[in-house]
This record gives sequence, C-alpha cells and structure tokens, in this order.
Amino acid sequence: MTIGTVIALIQLGNYILTPVVELAPLISNRRAAVELINRIEKEVEEKETEADTGIQIAEFKETIVFKDVCFSYENDNLALADFSYVFEKGKNYAIVGSSGSGKSTILKLILGYYNEYDGDILIDGVPLREINLDSLYDQISIIQQDVFLFDSSIENNITMFRSFDEAKLSSAIERAGLLQLIKEKGRDYSCGEGGKNLSGGEKQRISIARSLIRDTPILLMDEATSGLDNETALNVENAVLDIEGMTRIIVTHRFNESTMKKYDKILVMNRGRLIEHGTFDELMEDKGYFYSLYNVSLAEAI
Repeated sequence: MTIGTVIALIQLGNYILTPVVELAPLISNRRAAVELINRIEKEVEEKETEADTGIQIAEFKETIVFKDVCFSYENDNLALADFSYVFEKGKNYAIVGSSGSGKSTILKLILGYYNEYDGDILIDGVPLREINLDSLYDQISIIQQDVFLFDSSIENNITMFRSFDEAKLSSAIERAGLLQLIKEKGRDYSCGEGGKNLSGGEKQRISIARSLIRDTPILLMDEATSGLDNETALNVENAVLDIEGMTRIIVTHRFNESTMKKYDKILVMNRGRLIEHGTFDELMEDKGYFYSLYNVSLAEAI
C-alpha cells in the first residue's frame, strides 16, 4: 500500500468519524433545548393565567405609594429595606446611588416582576399584587439598558409592527435623538438580528423611541442612556423630562446640574435604604451623601 493510499484512507475515515463525534453533543443539546422549551411554555401559560386575573386599572390618577417595603433576591441580602415613598402623578423623580443600592429593584417592583415582598405597594390606592398585569402595562413604559431588536426595519422596531399616527412616530424619533440615523439610513434600514447592524447607542435610541411612542402616563428609565455619549444622553434625558403630563421615575448615574434641577425630587439610595431625598438645591445645601456623589462625578469627568 502506497503512502498516498494510506493518507486517502485516513481522510476518508475522518469524513466518517467526525460527523459521528459531532452528533453526540448535538443530540444532548437537542434534549436540553426541548426541556427548556417545555419549561418556557409552562411559565408563559402560568403568566398568561395570572395576567387574566386581577383588578383592571383604566388610568393612572394620583400616586404610586411604597409603604415599608422590604425585598430580597436572596434570603440573606435585602435589596430594599423599609423603603417608603410617594411618587405623585406628573412629577419627575431621579433615583441615584452606588451599584447594588436598590435603584433598579424599585422599578422592577413597580412593574410587578416580584410579589414576594413585605410591606405594601399601592397604585391609586389599589394593592399592586391585586392589579391585572395587562392593564398595569398599559399605563407604564420601561426603557432599560439591555435592548432587543428584531431583524427588521428601524420603523418596525420602533412601532413593534403596530400602526401609529405619523405625527406620533415622528415625534418619538425626534425626542429619542434618531433624526440623524434616519437621515443617513432611512426608516426601512434593517437593524439585523439583535440589532447587529447598529451601534450600542443607536440600539438604545430605538428602545427609547419604542417607549415614547406608546405615550403611557408613567415612564420608567433604568440607566437607559448609559450607552450614549454625554451630549446625546443629556439631550435625550432632557427631552424626556420636558414631556408634559407624564410621570417619570429615572434611575441615572449622570449628575449634570441643569438636568438634575429638572427633577422634582431626587431619591438617594444606599445599601437598599432611602437615605436622602429632595430637590437638587436642597441636597447640595445639606452636603450629605448626594453632595459627595455629585462631586465625585465631577472629578471623574475632568
């Protein structure tokens, strides 16, 4: 047998063995995927059942009230401790603090993501646990750090494939800082799977427009401008704060003085507790924890 024949036999053997070797993990992954799909279907069915029950709220009228709320993701670590506050309709609220201080947890509880908390959360006097989730989400929009985009046009990712008035769509595009992107690429430009054709900042602006176009009475923002440059982030935040008749609760790490002064109240969190609250001028005059955070942010910006 010649060397060439040996090499040819080895190659043919590889062609046979390699697919067999690759088949084993594929079978294992398929089994795991089937199990995961079944679990997701079960979870969705349970959530849909929950969403069909509860008290319907047709509008947001007055307040979101937290009364002595304690919540923990893990038994030994409180994410919120004895948190009490009244968010009033039509006002702007900033929530600031270090990482892990409970800022995002407040928003998640308002959205009804968790019911295993002590204390009470009331929307217009109705316990949050008793509110129908579908009607709750008709009143609230959320802009988060993580953005999911469909493999479709910019317009479809903003409208979520629903029909909106042209004036409302144009307004959302402008307020979210998308005019330049639309001018360069057009509304029909494909975002790609997961937004792979766009930068992080562009994806975030689409997420902001997606929330603004719904025109809900309550808007929550969780570090939504973290992926934007300072100028664009400030423009977007100011545009959101200038919308009339909307209640805004915004988790932020940016401490621009002119923007901070637009908030009716600033809530300062530390280790799950509300340690200070007031207007920008009041907190600066007190020279407490917020005063320190503000000055640290100025030093980092230099």
